[in-house]
Amino acid sequence: MANDDPATRPESVGFDDLIPLARRLNTASDDLNAALRRIEERLNQLGIGIARFVPIPDTREGVSDGREHEPEEWCEYQVGYDRVGDGWALLTRRAHFRDDPSMTASPEDSWRFDEEKPLSRSSRELRIKAVTVIPELLKELKAAAESVLQIVEKARHLAGDTRGRHIEFEFGESVAANAFWDRNPAFWPAFERLLALTNNAFGREWKPRNRMQDIGFNLGETCRRDFLEIAFLAVNGHGIAAQKLLRGLYERAVTLEYIRQNPDKAERFVRYAAIQEFKAAKRALDVVTPEEFDATMTRGGTSFQQMKEFHDKVKPEFQVTACNDCGTKETAFSWDIDMTSMVNRLGEPYKHLFLSCYTIPTLHIHATLASALSTETTSGTPEERSIHEAEFSLACATLVLVTVIQSQSEMFSLNLDAETRACWDEVTAVWKNRPHGPLAARAAQQT
Repeated sequence: MANDDPATRPESVGFDDLIPLARRLNTASDDLNAALRRIEERLNQLGIGIARFVPIPDTREGVSDGREHEPEEWCEYQVGYDRVGDGWALLTRRAHFRDDPSMTASPEDSWRFDEEKPLSRSSRELRIKAVTVIPELLKELKAAAESVLQIVEKARHLAGDTRGRHIEFEFGESVAANAFWDRNPAFWPAFERLLALTNNAFGREWKPRNRMQDIGFNLGETCRRDFLEIAFLAVNGHGIAAQKLLRGLYERAVTLEYIRQNPDKAERFVRYAAIQEFKAAKRALDVVTPEEFDATMTRGGTSFQQMKEFHDKVKPEFQVTACNDCGTKETAFSWDIDMTSMVNRLGEPYKHLFLSCYTIPTLHIHATLASALSTETTSGTPEERSIHEAEFSLACATLVLVTVIQSQSEMFSLNLDAETRACWDEVTAVWKNRPHGPLAARAAQQT
């Protein structure tokens, strides 16, 4: 029979080759839909609340009925982010543009839109084209958000609200950052609320009434910058770098609270700076010439001789007994009691945070074996260890920053107790059983 001719069998015309390709296409479509859902979920978590659309490439078609001098008219498909019912979603729509030759109508009147539907329900061909301009859509959303913020800032100034040090912060786009947000979707809302709380504490006009408030505010503002640097490094996967900054944040937070509880120590903290700077200058002169030193330091408005004069002036205030038998005196090693003594006097939560925020980071900021082997790991890969260190450092840094805000609230009577307690509880909830990067997941599987 003719149908038995090998030349007419289905497999002879390539159907067998199409079967695996069809399966791969279906899998790819599922992967594409999953990726688009994650993008939509992340946008919804941000709560940006701004609608924007951008054209989808290769979808524009001209419209003409053949008349001479007819107005410009064309259709295209667009992808965007807009409200749908009570929520927001990624959408596609067909846009129809017809120019107004009389130029009497508003630009909006030249556009008509139809065929609006969720991006996930659009044709596969349209979805594939749309995904190429998602980065452009995100840029449009960012520009729109910045424009809104500028308008709000102008309105605030017109209303007489001239708060200083009001911080906006971006983490940037990187593979590591995107993976972080996928692992920790609850961190961003908590971070936003914490950042807003820091703006309440530091983004305001203020005038110090005494030395304690002067030092306390500036130490606190430095802690805020420390935290943001740690957060940026941690989100982008630089765990050890984040941990190195953690010690400085913790040390400043402890010093801030110690000075708050002992206001008479604030002036001593300031005057001891002359001892610290002169000690550093003397060590520098063991390596460079006085001329080289002064050439560099002059740019900062000082010189070795000036530093020596300041040192000699305050030195008598910081003499301690080196030998009880002979009564020999020496310059105190610190401006007051040592760090561990401060922590013991302050108590919790500083004692609880001491090992993770001070002891361990100290091993990484000096030339130690621990710092030399910081990429070594007994479990998982170096990259997994870095993720683990990053999340751990960020969790610790966030808790330290909350203590800093509480110190500011007490120092300036800001009445932020409820807000700081809420932030502390939220941070604890976000990082409960964390870090939970690949290294933690591997450990969980082994138990």
